[in-house]
Amino acid sequence: MQWQDVDIAHDVIRVTRDYAWKTNSVDTLKTANARRDIPIVPELKAILLEHRGTGNAYVVSSPTDPSKPMCEATFKRRWKSIQALVGDDVTTRTFRNNFATVLYDAGVDVLTASKVMGHADPTTTLKIYTDLDRSRKVQRGYEAVRNAFDSSEK
Repeated sequence: MQWQDVDIAHDVIRVTRDYAWKTNSVDTLKTANARRDIPIVPELKAILLEHRGTGNAYVVSSPTDPSKPMCEATFKRRWKSIQALVGDDVTTRTFRNNFATVLYDAGVDVLTASKVMGHADPTTTLKIYTDLDRSRKVQRGYEAVRNAFDSSEK
């Protein structure tokens, strides 16, 4: 992602291309649905404004040259540092799933969430939403059972 993809005035990040580490080149997106605008929340906007670059400079750039993206080896080293802080079970997929959870909790419908997440098939998003709904129902069931026993003891 380059700074030209960050539209601060409209609070969106425009996803228009991919970067392939294997070839070290900008590449086309896997599907047409991958082309999308991702809303920028106020907390992210503050961070982006603080570190704002321009034009073709990469948002996550090479430590030595902002006109080049961060290489895979550097990314992996930095990711290991993040995992040391938050746990090895955190992956980049964790952030996507968390984003889906935030959309679900906010009441965003499946089709809109699918578009924002860039899923080619809404059933991918539906599976995530269904899993969330099922786990939330189970959690509410556990809480109802505990509450029933708590109130019966009084």
